[in-house]
This record gives sequence, structure tokens and C-alpha cells, in this order.
Amino acid sequence: MRNSIIKAYGILLCRVLYSGTRNLLGDNSRIEFLFLKASYGNKHWSPPKGLHENNEDGLDTALRETLEETGLDRDKYKLLNYQKTLEYMVSDRLKETTYYLALLLNNEERITLSDEHTDYK
Repeated sequence: MRNSIIKAYGILLCRVLYSGTRNLLGDNSRIEFLFLKASYGNKHWSPPKGLHENNEDGLDTALRETLEETGLDRDKYKLLNYQKTLEYMVSDRLKETTYYLALLLNNEERITLSDEHTDYK
């Protein structure tokens, strides 16, 4: 199984910061994405993600990993109708990571990091 594909799933969480009007495309509105700093290196930042367990499907894996790594349950964000799969090499193996896009419902929501991460932005 050395050549098998590694499959991971995560939630790409974003928040919209409005300035003035609540128009998403307004002059000074901006979108920010949540990235977590891995505890095993100084330069590895990524959205919450992880490998599936047992018979989970991709979305269930992404939801579980997001809860474990950020403390954010599904009721804290709204899943949007978009997903993207990225392919890249990790230690000479192909890795596929599928991200589901979600909008944070409260821009002031508290992030609680797991031991796997040391910081977020």
C-alpha cells in the first residue's frame, strides 16, 4: 500500500468583515480565511483538516476534524455550495485534500486549538 493515495478532508472557514455597509462587494469589505499553524513545524499553515476514520465520508471527516482542531461545531458556520480537491506530493506519495467552503456565522467566534496546532490566523 506504499503507493496508495492519502486522502484528507477539511473545512475552509471564512469570515466577512464589513466596513460601512453590509455589502459583500463594498469598498472596504474583506474576506479572511482561518489557517492553523501545525505544532510540528514553523512554516506549516493550513485550514483544519485530517484523515478519515472508519467508514466516514469526506464531509463527516471534515466536520469532525474542524471540531477537534478548532472547537467549532457545525452550528457555528454555514456550509456553502463549494468544494475543491487539491493534489500534491507528501513524502513521495500523492495526497488529495478536499476542502468544503464555510462561512463563520459570528466573526467574534472563539477558536480553541488542539495540541496539533500552536497558533491561528
